[in-house]
Amino acid sequence: MLSLEEFLKLPAEEKTKRYLELSEKDRFLARTSDWQPKDTVVVKYSNLKSDQEKQEEFIKQLNEALERDELNLLK
Repeated sequence: MLSLEEFLKLPAEEKTKRYLELSEKDRFLARTSDWQPKDTVVVKYSNLKSDQEKQEEFIKQLNEALERDELNLLK
């Protein structure tokens, strides 16, 4: 079994090949370091924030429409 310390010293291509030799805990720690397994998709916080802002704007407009009786959710 490969230790996390040894793993982090490897070149990037070798890390991808030997990733599964780590313990489950060390795999988690490796993923939370700067290294990511090959073909990993990283979701950036800024994308999530813009989605949250859009959702908040939708809720705001929905509440305003309900207050003006322009929308009836029971129909």
